Amino acid sequence: MRAFLIVFLSFSFLIGFSQNFVSPGIIAFHSGAFERTIQDMNKAFETSPDMNSDMRSKAYYYRGMSRLNLLKSGKSSAIIGSDPYHAVYNDLTQAVALDTRWKESVDAELSLIYSQLFTSAKQKYDRGVNAETEIEVNRIFGPAITQLEAVKKIRNTFEVNELLGKSHEAIGVMFDQLIDDQNAQAKALSAYKQALEFYEYALEMNPGSIGCIRALAYISYRLGDRERQSRYADMEANIGG
Repeated sequence: MRAFLIVFLSFSFLIGFSQNFVSPGIIAFHSGAFERTIQDMNKAFETSPDMNSDMRSKAYYYRGMSRLNLLKSGKSSAIIGSDPYHAVYNDLTQAVALDTRWKESVDAELSLIYSQLFTSAKQKYDRGVNAETEIEVNRIFGPAITQLEAVKKIRNTFEVNELLGKSHEAIGVMFDQLIDDQNAQAKALSAYKQALEFYEYALEMNPGSIGCIRALAYISYRLGDRERQSRYADMEANIGG
């Protein structure tokens, strides 16, 4: 009985200790020790996967804000993460999902890093345009599209929708070229349909975008929609004239 009690108390102590990484992490944050905060919150997630929602929301919020403060200071640190602005986005939105008290603060911070998130996604897109295999597409375009969808939630702009259209169009073009893959054509058509949706939404925001109109005409052609293709071709001619 005594041995059982010792084991039980030790287990309880370890659970409490793991969750208590959050409290010193918050103290470290308020003292400006942002790297220490990130380390403590990482330990909290690693050692206590069953943290209650209050502790978990605090861990996400203060880890995200610590990453953001390090980025704002221009300090280079591997602990921020390989895709730091998206890491900030993930942490802060997770915090809000668990506790809405962070929403006002998080919305303000995310609106300030919109351009950095978009630039990061654009860089992924630029690397992905030369993808030649489905593996490369998933490895490069997958994260780019995921990040763009996150950026769209912060600010639904023409540039975000246009780049989402370009990303799905590039995937469609890549699958069109995989003649040895029997499922490639179906995947290409699916990508083109998604591209069409984003391009049309972008065009609503900027009706004079020749780039979107030309892309929509091409995609309509690839989808076999001659009526739509003709409509966009006429639109381009009218704007060009």
